[in-house]
Amino acid sequence: MPADFSRTTHALEKERLRVFRFVAVAMVMAFAWGWWLTQSRVAVYHSTRVARIEVESAAHAIASEVTGRVVHATLKVGTAVNAGDVLVELDATLEKQSCLEARLRQQIHLATQRELLIEIAAEEEALSLASSARAAALGESDSLIDEALARQLLAQKEATMSSQLRSHQAVSELEFQRTLAEAKAQEATVASERSSRIKTDQDWALSVQERRVRLAQLRRQANEAGGAAELEAAAVSRLEHSIRQRSIVAPISGKLGNVAEIHPGAVVSAAQVLATVIPIDKPRAVAFYPAQSVGLLKPNQSGSMRLDGYAWMQFGAVPAVVRSVGSEPNDGLIRVELELRPPRDCPIPLTHGLPGSLDIQVERVAPVTLVLRAAGQYLAPRKQGTAPVSIAYSNLDKSGGTATQGAAFASVELTP
Repeated sequence: MPADFSRTTHALEKERLRVFRFVAVAMVMAFAWGWWLTQSRVAVYHSTRVARIEVESAAHAIASEVTGRVVHATLKVGTAVNAGDVLVELDATLEKQSCLEARLRQQIHLATQRELLIEIAAEEEALSLASSARAAALGESDSLIDEALARQLLAQKEATMSSQLRSHQAVSELEFQRTLAEAKAQEATVASERSSRIKTDQDWALSVQERRVRLAQLRRQANEAGGAAELEAAAVSRLEHSIRQRSIVAPISGKLGNVAEIHPGAVVSAAQVLATVIPIDKPRAVAFYPAQSVGLLKPNQSGSMRLDGYAWMQFGAVPAVVRSVGSEPNDGLIRVELELRPPRDCPIPLTHGLPGSLDIQVERVAPVTLVLRAAGQYLAPRKQGTAPVSIAYSNLDKSGGTATQGAAFASVELTP
């Protein structure tokens, strides 16, 4: 009997020890779990499926400015082009012919203007000479008048003396009448010379006025010819611009990322996009998030981009850093631009247009905070008309570092 009771006692002691160990392990695990829930930190990621790679310089769409028939086209996807290279030529035969005619008319008007300017110079010189000749003619008339006045004065003196002598019977009647007639003749000569001077002055004034009228007409004709030449020059400029519009060139250097199927003989319409030039520049990530993400996303936040067509498990993700966040939504989405920081041995070619998904780390919180958030969202009534926002959480390694590739993601819906 004592042996049986000793075995029972020993078994009970072992059972108590096993229970004590179980309770101790459970307490340690509960403490560790509680410490992890409250003291550790996990990264919260905001995800979107609307993302792509773009070059920092904007891609340029090449469109035809006018409607026309294609006579030559060199559009191939991936072709490297330089700024100014002619990619498509439209038929410009009519415009070139009209431009040639306008140039010929312009040359005719310019030649006419030059001839008129020569005539104007000749008329101006003739007018200057006529003015000088008029002054000389008037001077000559004044000299003749002075001479006639002198003769008139002499004749008058002779008539006076003859009258005195006649009163003393010293001069015959015939001689007296001759001196009177001579005085009257000289007076008439003076009057004639004065009239001749007035007529000469009027004739020269009329001649000068006619030359001035002729000069004004020539100047008007020269101005008309010059104006017509300027109009033709404007027509030439307009036609040259129209001809240039029919030579569609590359606005920048880069590669053709998209081209339209056009061949010689095809007709393109105005504003029709024929190709897209992708500039050779540093790539970046562009993503679109719901407008509710404005307060969550900030510059310098880290993220990663997984590209469609490249298996994540094989190629991994490309690290990125947020550079700018839009604040004005477009169709309910805001634009986010990120700087890509791929490793040196990145196997993915980061080319313009690659689509993918983007995860941005928005915060680091304790796991208990996530549990409380999930519980609050589950218990809170949902509002009508609110769109859920997808948030992804990733576990951290025990050292408290950043999330590692392959970490488990859980999706939670946040109601604004």
